[in-house]
Amino acid sequence: MKTILLSLLTLFVTTTCFADQKTTVLDNVSNNGTGKIVAPYLDGALNVDLEANLNKIINEEVAKLVKKAGKNANLSYDVELNRPSLVSIMLKAEGSKTYYKGLNLDLTTGREFTLNDFFVKNEENISKYNQLFLFVFRTGFI
Repeated sequence: MKTILLSLLTLFVTTTCFADQKTTVLDNVSNNGTGKIVAPYLDGALNVDLEANLNKIINEEVAKLVKKAGKNANLSYDVELNRPSLVSIMLKAEGSKTYYKGLNLDLTTGREFTLNDFFVKNEENISKYNQLFLFVFRTGFI
């Protein structure tokens, strides 16, 4: 039964990705006047242009989050996953309010992953996903 479910899942979600790089997530410490900003930046990607684009995405999200958190905002982050083709980072801004933002960065394309990158949206696939999920929950497989 597990084999059947695993086979079905691999049919629906398959992607070929070739990446062999050791990208490091480093601290970029700064001060916004009243709070401490410890933002991530990537270093060591094979393609410098992709790395620069990803760091730009990170910096834009950091700026948005700090602005939303208000005065005296402190920003920190956690690296949730660091693989040769994917880096997942959780940003946390604490100020008058606390905000979180997850970033899933594709090191092979230099952009942020979206849900459409993981799931193909068309009527046939949606029907298959629904059938698979119904099967899993009805049988108590999980």
